[in-house]
Amino acid sequence: MGKNTRWASFTSSQGFEIQFPVSTVEGDNSGPHLVITAGLHGCEYSGIAAAIELYKYLNPAKLKGKIDIVTVASVAAFYEKSPFVNPADKKNPNRTFPGREDGSYTEAQVYFLLNEIIDGCDFYLDLHCGDMIELIEPFAIYHTGAGEEIDTKSSELAFYYGLPSVIPTASDGVWPDRGTSYAAAAELGIPGAIVEAGGNGMIEQQAVDIHLQGLLNVLRLLGMIKGRPYAPDKSVLYKDFKWLYAPVQGIWHQELPLGSALEPGDNLGRIEDLFGTQLITLTSPVAGKLVFTTSAAAMTEGDIVLGIAMS
Repeated sequence: MGKNTRWASFTSSQGFEIQFPVSTVEGDNSGPHLVITAGLHGCEYSGIAAAIELYKYLNPAKLKGKIDIVTVASVAAFYEKSPFVNPADKKNPNRTFPGREDGSYTEAQVYFLLNEIIDGCDFYLDLHCGDMIELIEPFAIYHTGAGEEIDTKSSELAFYYGLPSVIPTASDGVWPDRGTSYAAAAELGIPGAIVEAGGNGMIEQQAVDIHLQGLLNVLRLLGMIKGRPYAPDKSVLYKDFKWLYAPVQGIWHQELPLGSALEPGDNLGRIEDLFGTQLITLTSPVAGKLVFTTSAAAMTEGDIVLGIAMS
């Protein structure tokens, strides 16, 4: 019981040294075990800041159960200011789960994170925001297909976080969630969700506050702190997630603002070459809402352009 911080250190069979900063709050009374991670993408600062603030805020005397908080899950990417991927092997940690103990740096990193820290807990939340070059309208995603009980509990975590959009995903969905933290946890029988607020390589206090409000409401839902959880009345449940990628390289010019309601065929923007010649127009393939977009104009073929919560 009490509060403590530590570095969890692991060495893979390939010699990779993996470390996670773990802040633990153990309540004076028994209750669930919640694991929270942030900074799986090292430049997603609002989630990191919220994880740290939560640890400072929590009082063991008022907590039931135990919370382990990995404040920065990708330390190397954080210090190298490397968006999306780890600098060692250029792999995206949130596409690499469940990882491999004898694999590359990122594969070993997520293997230890999943098997040594997440596995065995009762609930899991992965805090995200837009990366260095992403703008986000807050949303939550949860995995489906792990069984009715896990799916239901995961959806509750996502819903009670209180974000405007809640998006279910599946391993064989429109946006396959294979390799992600929350899907890997769900397949281990651990209800979980990814929650997103903030972005563009900044600590945005408004986004930090959104995360903190969501975290505390989930703690009320789980009975870990006193108070009745509020049921968000403005969260919209969508059907799936659709991501669009650049078919050519060039300069991206976006036409519609973040949060726009979309219908199939709506003009999203255009890509021009470096002389200003229009190469392609991107239109929405589905109805839904524009929930994230790349804020950088430079596009190479295959780059992520934007994401749509599908109606």
